[in-house]
Amino acid sequence: MVSNIVIVGINRKMSRSVAEMVAEQLGMHFLDTIELFEFDNIPRNLSTILKEQGEAYFRKKEKSLSGYVGEFENTVIHAESGSVLEESNVEKLKQNAVVVYLHAPISKTKAEIHSADYQDGHLKKFFDVSLEKVRNRANLWKIKADIVVETKSGSALKVSADAIRAIEAYFIK
Repeated sequence: MVSNIVIVGINRKMSRSVAEMVAEQLGMHFLDTIELFEFDNIPRNLSTILKEQGEAYFRKKEKSLSGYVGEFENTVIHAESGSVLEESNVEKLKQNAVVVYLHAPISKTKAEIHSADYQDGHLKKFFDVSLEKVRNRANLWKIKADIVVETKSGSALKVSADAIRAIEAYFIK
């Protein structure tokens, strides 16, 4: 049986909040894969990583991070939605984790894309937020995830409750 839960969503802020709440509710540890980018004990956020290392480094590291899932136990892991673009990433995630995808309707995702405030030029340059690419990632996650939780509306608290119910149902079947 798997000992971890991976939560991913196109909306990073929402999926991270949900992952934290699920971990708390289930009495599990929480890890955001971005935290694995830290070195020299200096926290790095996505913007800093891109400024210092660039997109190629980020994608290479993202690929290697998928393999770390097996190193953890009793952990809810928040992963990047781009990890679905490499088949081997998904396979590694699923070896020791149940993968939960938080799916938002494309209309909601489109509104978020158009209203996004890119304060950092590195992030804007890095992220191709075209609706076509977002739709492609969403469709891949819907196919590859073990559990898909629809997030049509509601707060992270409501979505986390829906995710917990879906996770419990997955293990009961």
